[in-house]
Amino acid sequence: MGHEQFIDNLRIASRSLGPQVVGHAPGPGNGAEIASALHSADLWLTQKSVEGFDPADFEELPQQQLQKLKKDVASFLAIAKSVSAKKPATIAQGIQARKHLEQVIQIVGGQVLEKWLEVQKTMLNEATAAAKANNWHVEEDDKEVLESLLGRYRAPRLLIKTPDRGVVLDPIARFGTGRRGIVDLVVLPTYETAFLVTFKDDKWQIVSPHGAMHRKPFNKKTLVNTITHLPH
Repeated sequence: MGHEQFIDNLRIASRSLGPQVVGHAPGPGNGAEIASALHSADLWLTQKSVEGFDPADFEELPQQQLQKLKKDVASFLAIAKSVSAKKPATIAQGIQARKHLEQVIQIVGGQVLEKWLEVQKTMLNEATAAAKANNWHVEEDDKEVLESLLGRYRAPRLLIKTPDRGVVLDPIARFGTGRRGIVDLVVLPTYETAFLVTFKDDKWQIVSPHGAMHRKPFNKKTLVNTITHLPH
């Protein structure tokens, strides 16, 4: 739970930072950039932004990157603790804190995104194999998605055409309701969502959007059965 809470806190902080996120530090003497750095600082310049961080949750990172993550979290916390509860952060505190927080977002967001794209690709490979086993036509492309923490990225999308209908496995978000990754199963030509294909706890499930009780594990058999029994 600590790791999930840390990710949630970091996502909230990333939204509070405003449009200038990751990889840009305001230059000295630039009033506009300083104003941007301090914009809504009271929302993110707090220890809660990195609460739940545990280096053990990021042992898969290269050692150099892990050490940088730990250092940036520690540096951000030091500044957050030094900010007076009775008055706003100083310009120097805001600029430095933002720099460290952006680095944390960049490292953590990059790792989360890499895993998310990897599990999506694995799921779509299974869907492709299921479709081809039934002599259905498949086409893969991608779409742009924008999410807090992950930023703007391109996610894989799969079109499946049966003799009766066309459906698309359409990526929606890594962080949907209940921290679930969500890929919509939409029916063409209306693009109406017939089912959600959700990811949580390293498992994919096919879920009815009309009730959480209607769920089944995602595999070749359940996908084919779900598509075959869609109403015309």
